[in-house]
Amino acid sequence: MAKKIYISAPINGYDLNERKRFFEQKEEEIKAPGYTPVSPMRNGVPYDAPVSGHFKADLKLLLDCDEVWFYGNINESKGCLLEWRTAYACNIPRSYSDQEETPLAK
Repeated sequence: MAKKIYISAPINGYDLNERKRFFEQKEEEIKAPGYTPVSPMRNGVPYDAPVSGHFKADLKLLLDCDEVWFYGNINESKGCLLEWRTAYACNIPRSYSDQEETPLAK
C-alpha cells in the first residue's frame, strides 16, 4: 500500500485559484514516486464553509496519513500551525519544502 502524504500549505490570504493549482501541482509531485497525496483542498467541505469546518475535516484526513509535507511559511497560517501541532502530538513524521527559516521547520 502506498504511503499517504498529507499536503500542508497556507491557503487563506491567497488567491483561491492559485492555491488550487499549487495543491494540484504538489499532488502530482507526490504521485510521481508512488505515494498517495492527501490534500485539504479535497476535504469534501464547500470552499465557502466556515474555517472551523475545514479544520475539522482537514485534521481527520491528516490523522489517516503516514507523513505530512509542509510548504511555504507555515508560521503565518493558523491551519498549518494546527496541522503541525497535530502531527507533532501524534508522532506523524513531518517534512519541509520551500520553507523559510522558522522554528517549526527544524
